[in-house]
Amino acid sequence: MRQHDPRKLTFIAVIGTMLTGGLLFAGGVFVESKAAVMTHRPMDRSIVEYAFVGSEFDDGYFGPTTLISHQDAVNGNYDAGADRVPMVIAGDPAYGDFDGDNDLDAALEVAPMAGGATPVLYVWLWDDGEVRQVPYPAAWPSDCGDELDGFAVVDDHIRVDMTIGDRCAVELDLETVSFTVAVEDGFPVQISPGYGAVSQCANHDHIPVLDEPEQATVHVAQSTDAPQIDASSYDRVEVLNMADPYGTPGTPWRLVRLTAADGTVNCGWTHWQDPP
Repeated sequence: MRQHDPRKLTFIAVIGTMLTGGLLFAGGVFVESKAAVMTHRPMDRSIVEYAFVGSEFDDGYFGPTTLISHQDAVNGNYDAGADRVPMVIAGDPAYGDFDGDNDLDAALEVAPMAGGATPVLYVWLWDDGEVRQVPYPAAWPSDCGDELDGFAVVDDHIRVDMTIGDRCAVELDLETVSFTVAVEDGFPVQISPGYGAVSQCANHDHIPVLDEPEQATVHVAQSTDAPQIDASSYDRVEVLNMADPYGTPGTPWRLVRLTAADGTVNCGWTHWQDPP
């Protein structure tokens, strides 16, 4: 009977394993076999064809309305009904895969034709072949509060620059900040610096503190479906007397300031009942 060299058998077994895993040893180097090459679905860029002008928009406060262009606003080409506040597109959309599902999403500033007409940044997601507006802002300025200085898409995240503080105060105490926003479970969330809500609270000493609870359930947005923030990992938890303007009367959401041991401040929202 022919005897087999055990060293050759071992070598053959190793080669078999390499082939099974998609690797072939040839000419002293490993090469990948065609069968093992992974294919990736191309990025779906369909949202770039979406027409924002004339589309329905709902900021949760004024109610559903139609987005109009700046020229429409100048020409008076919009519905001026008492129960519909026109929302004007401010600037061009920026695109990126904000929720990590391999298709492009859009970020766009819109401003109401009311009050100070402060532009607010919102996100539209491409979801199962349709465009879906996220009802929570990706950056939340206000007429006398924080101001959006600009935003840009960097590595499929939204980089936001803001000036925060009470701009209507006699003694201005303003601070410039930059933070990065992604979308998790359909909600905009700040991912840097630190994890929290996109609402800013570090430089808001003019807002009274309602309570400093030992325990609190804190979310990144004003919804129990929004991702939670681990408040127990922070040294100080302050419930601020700043309510969600879109909240249900009687059960308002309150802004929470979370301060870490190193001084880092993140923000969130908690469901708050005023003491009787």
